[in-house]
Amino acid sequence: METLASIFRQEQTNMINYKGKVVYSIFEFPIEDKTKILHIHRLKSKKTEIQGLKIKVIKGLLDVNDVKATEVVLWADTSPDMVDIIIRSKDGCRVKIWNIWKTDDLQSAWIGNAGMLVETKGPTILLSCSDGIGEINFTDLVVRIESSN
Repeated sequence: METLASIFRQEQTNMINYKGKVVYSIFEFPIEDKTKILHIHRLKSKKTEIQGLKIKVIKGLLDVNDVKATEVVLWADTSPDMVDIIIRSKDGCRVKIWNIWKTDDLQSAWIGNAGMLVETKGPTILLSCSDGIGEINFTDLVVRIESSN
């Protein structure tokens, strides 16, 4: 059976239609405000491979617990279930989010059956992620993101 990663490669896009569902390899969205807070709540995480959420900002800066960076990883085994990230930019920016996982300290993304279902309702985004290992399972990592000023 063809993997999600091979379909993403063939179609040369970060968004595909798979069995009637839109699946993302990377979810990207703009931030128009100079300052925006993302309230990230991990709802579920697979235990056999350590799950993570990678967040990267283009033309901005992330501020997590007074650490400033352009990208961060929220690992299920080391970060709290709820994290606030402040996004700062001069003229607006773009945020990219994708799921990652690690096995024996080897970090992986975008391989096998990795992908995300994304549901947006107003300022709330629900990410249901399948890591790349084995069959597609969009409950390997489930995260809710709410934004505020």
